[in-house]
Amino acid sequence: MSDAGRVITSADDNQTVVVSLGDALILALDAGFDWSGVRVSDTSVLQAVFATPADAQGAFVAAQIGEATISATGTVHCPPNTPCPLLARLFRVTIRVLG
Repeated sequence: MSDAGRVITSADDNQTVVVSLGDALILALDAGFDWSGVRVSDTSVLQAVFATPADAQGAFVAAQIGEATISATGTVHCPPNTPCPLLARLFRVTIRVLG
């Protein structure tokens, strides 16, 4: 793992990612979507870090042994004043933190 932490991407959708206690995680989803509603099911397992990279949707630290789910909703990113499809993409990943 790099110093920046484990990067969670759109390729991790519907997967379980195993990390170690204390590991950093960066949520960096598909740039073709505007992501909102990022949620963590158990904030005692995954705690948000305030220094989120500009191109990411969140940064977390594995603070406790257990499992937590990160979810988000993405809508198609369209330039202003252009037709845009009403398309939403749901993202969900389970993070399993081991000691």
